[in-house]
Amino acid sequence: MAGTLEPAQSWQLNFEADIGGFGAGSDFSSNLNLGIFYRITDWLLLWGGYRGLYTNYDKNDFKFDAWIHGHILGLDSSFSPVIEGWLGS
Repeated sequence: MAGTLEPAQSWQLNFEADIGGFGAGSDFSSNLNLGIFYRITDWLLLWGGYRGLYTNYDKNDFKFDAWIHGHILGLDSSFSPVIEGWLGS
């Protein structure tokens, strides 16, 4: 399940969630992502959010049962518009 909202120009809110496992790979797993994105320029994007991952795996004497979660922060750049401008496109 996923969703996106654009409350204002240059701003975007994202939500993603899924569940899986059920014996195929792990017994159970779930993933949750919440994010906010701000486009600074055409080629620069600042983003932050929260991510949580739960997995329950138990096979051949190896057990991994963990809830891993925390804040995330990033800065993305895309230089394709700049390169296209240099090439006269």
